[in-house]
Amino acid sequence: MDDYKEQQKEALITTHEYIQKLKTAIPKAAGELKGQMLDDTVDYLKAILNGVNFVTEVFNRTRDYLNGDKERLNKDKYNDMVLHFMEAYREGPKERIGEALEEDILTYVTDFDAAIVDLLGLE
Repeated sequence: MDDYKEQQKEALITTHEYIQKLKTAIPKAAGELKGQMLDDTVDYLKAILNGVNFVTEVFNRTRDYLNGDKERLNKDKYNDMVLHFMEAYREGPKERIGEALEEDILTYVTDFDAAIVDLLGLE
């Protein structure tokens, strides 16, 4: 395996580990947005969105490796999900943001994680 592919593989392994944290954090933040917000909910959401930006950057840099032998993730589908979330984030209300966080962002990171597991044979 050439160096670039090895770097992509390492980035995907790191992302897989990080996504596990997001898959725990996203439902918690979504629940707070749809219900009783805590003092740190907004900061928590911002931290999650920074994490999603990291995941997206890895997706963009590894997409050719990830989809090399078959399409595991469709870029347009996931771009649409992120755009849908961003619309909810801009327009609100907070309940809608929570729903979009669960429906769009959690699905996006979960599907990306499943693609990583499929490609690399992780558990």
